[in-house]
Amino acid sequence: RVFREFIRFMYIPLARLSRENVFEMLRLGHQWRVKELESQCIRFVQKTLSVREIAHDWAFADAMKLSGLAETCAEFAAKNVRQCHRDLPLKHLAKVLVRDDLGVADETEVFEIVMQRTRRLLKEEEKNKTLSGAAKTGTMNGSPNSVVDRKKTSHGDVVMLLSALRVRSLPEGYLEEVVLRQKELQANNGKLHPEFMEVLLMSPRRLQGGRQGYTGPGLSLRSATRLGLRFT
Repeated sequence: RVFREFIRFMYIPLARLSRENVFEMLRLGHQWRVKELESQCIRFVQKTLSVREIAHDWAFADAMKLSGLAETCAEFAAKNVRQCHRDLPLKHLAKVLVRDDLGVADETEVFEIVMQRTRRLLKEEEKNKTLSGAAKTGTMNGSPNSVVDRKKTSHGDVVMLLSALRVRSLPEGYLEEVVLRQKELQANNGKLHPEFMEVLLMSPRRLQGGRQGYTGPGLSLRSATRLGLRFT
């Protein structure tokens, strides 16, 4: 049926598109280099983006290497981050959280989104601990370090999310009273894990420019106001 519509387009260059056929039509247009069909399909997807479908549409855009459509998806996800952040894959969530047009009321919302995903990551890690016995004997994936590697990967994901946080935009005292007290971010000694401390507190290699407005030892300079705050 989709191919029949594709053939029809060769004679009548006006695609009859729906959410059911647009992605296959776009794939055919891309495969056969029918630029006008591609353009019509991309415009249709851009106009019909929704919170429910954004994860699928963005993944499709990435798979097809459609950078323009991917950027539109990123912009839509940023403006609707409250509704769609739970459904976004980690790499897309990280891309969204660093944007200036993020649709949040203040930076504390960004931290809450980061912590919700962090808790999910750690919960998934806990589920995998049942395999730790096999890992210790070197039978899981042929590596005795599998559990350690998985833990490092989880920490790396959390670091990626935390790096999106604009620390200087947090309310006064929020870092000490809320962020540093999150048990999910603490090491076994009850203090903030060194990897997370490094990303929250400015290390020398993160320092760019002067310290104008500097208010604390090593505090991050990621403080630009998010444009999206104006519209929420």
